[in-house]
Amino acid sequence: MSIIEQLLSWRPGTIGGYKILQEIAEGGMSTIYKAISPRTQEVVAIKILFPHYARHKRWLQNLFREKQMEGEIASSMNYPNVIRTHSYGKTGNRYYFVMEYINGSNLKDMIYFRGKNLRGHKLDIIKQVAKGLSYIHSCGIIHRDICPKNILVSEKANVKIIDFGLAILKSGGHRTSWVRSGTPSYMSPEQIRALEPDERTDIYSFGVTMYELLAEKPPFRGEDDFARMQQHLVFEPVPLSKKILDIPPVLEKIVSRAMQKEPVDRYRSMDDLLDDLEKVDFRESSL
Repeated sequence: MSIIEQLLSWRPGTIGGYKILQEIAEGGMSTIYKAISPRTQEVVAIKILFPHYARHKRWLQNLFREKQMEGEIASSMNYPNVIRTHSYGKTGNRYYFVMEYINGSNLKDMIYFRGKNLRGHKLDIIKQVAKGLSYIHSCGIIHRDICPKNILVSEKANVKIIDFGLAILKSGGHRTSWVRSGTPSYMSPEQIRALEPDERTDIYSFGVTMYELLAEKPPFRGEDDFARMQQHLVFEPVPLSKKILDIPPVLEKIVSRAMQKEPVDRYRSMDDLLDDLEKVDFRESSL
């Protein structure tokens, strides 16, 4: 059996000392399972790298090296609004990550399928994400893929930022060229242009996420990824006040500043953005 056939046919029973219970979600490169420790009865989520597109050994080795970096970054953080990664490892040709289990949904699904559950919680969710992102930056890390799918919301409206597959260390040295990476609908102009990212890159993506959460529609639409990326480069979004009658003016300004095309025009840091969030009067709106 070839390595491709092995990767596609493999199904886990146990991994990392945990018994697999059920599949939670599947993406192009990984599958996430709910699992339990037979010894402690602790319930966890396990992300298993599942490289459908592996073509040759060197590509696979480079991919695993990136996943090891992801594991090192993720396991180094401990904050209420960032997913806790307990451990990571490699079994055969697969990397896995053992994470805390969150009983809830990602923010994307909540916006479009469970909108009623968000009423009265939107501003609190924004604050929690902002605090988590501020912590990530304080650890010297740039996430590079902040978007609603990478934000989990528990049944008690507790927020966790997830997925550090594209994260980089600020101290990792300067590259002469950057590969375009991220989720197209949330990528900053500098990501689209494959320029060097910094904290303001995440701030832009967070601004787009705030806009979508508040308006329950994305700021830009397009027929494909290329069209959406072009809109991020040249179009201005419709002001939130034209979509939400009772949006606090301070909050509208925060989102607008976070989404500025030029990094120099955005917030310098998440701490500055958080300072402005403290000025939002939650009583002014039903958000």
